[in-house]
Amino acid sequence: MKAEINISNATIRDIEAIIKIVTNTLGNQYLTHAQINQYLENINFYCHKAIINNEIVGFSLSRICRINDLKHNLLGNTDYLDDDEKLKEPILFRETTAIKKEFQRKGIGTKLIQYGIDIAKNKAHTIFRVAWQQKDITPIGKIIEKEGAKILKKIPNYWYEDSLKRKYQCQVCGAPPCKCSAIIYIDYL
Repeated sequence: MKAEINISNATIRDIEAIIKIVTNTLGNQYLTHAQINQYLENINFYCHKAIINNEIVGFSLSRICRINDLKHNLLGNTDYLDDDEKLKEPILFRETTAIKKEFQRKGIGTKLIQYGIDIAKNKAHTIFRVAWQQKDITPIGKIIEKEGAKILKKIPNYWYEDSLKRKYQCQVCGAPPCKCSAIIYIDYL
């Protein structure tokens, strides 16, 4: 029998479980307690969790923002956004989705993304996503594209400088610098 996946808002009690998922899927110190707490305390920030059998098995972070805030939170050059005439505010910036390895490929990422999109439809005109590409594979890419998003840009070595500055360890690259690429997806609502 297939276990039921429940999606809901995370709480402060969930931070430790989320940090454990971050460490095991994205890399040590990629997100901190303080960063996750910011998503729990700000009205325009969202931290959703996926639960199976009372266990947190995944999470997703997003926020409603303006173009200037989006540019401030993206890594590297953001000039490509200036040329996009269809980009309209407010924007849902879907930043991170991660699933425990043993629960991947079971529809959890799809449910987390859909939950966030359902919230955004009444609050945003554009959905902007940064997806991790590791060794030419974008694990969440098929889910994002199935939801209607289009690739806007590929950025090689997206986390290179940030990983050196913040000293986090990528699950693929190991100790800094991270040499993984990012695929930028956009969806106009």
